[in-house]
Amino acid sequence: GFYTIKSKSNLFSFDSHGVTHNPVVALSTEELETEILDSKKRIFEVTNKEVNHFCYPYGDDKCIGTNAPKIINNKDINIDSLQKVE
Repeated sequence: GFYTIKSKSNLFSFDSHGVTHNPVVALSTEELETEILDSKKRIFEVTNKEVNHFCYPYGDDKCIGTNAPKIINNKDINIDSLQKVE
């Protein structure tokens, strides 16, 4: 599970993808902030490393919307927007 990663955390980089993997366009500002901050916190608790990137679940523009990038930029997180591979 996730906690077995702790012993290997010096070999990998872990960044945020959210907690619930919901499309961020469907989340309120409060829900999105919770997704980002809870994900960062959980990863830090396991790896003891800061999280500096956020990758949008599903990654395409219609799932991201216009509000999410503004919120994420205000949370001092770099954004890795990866496109969904189908």
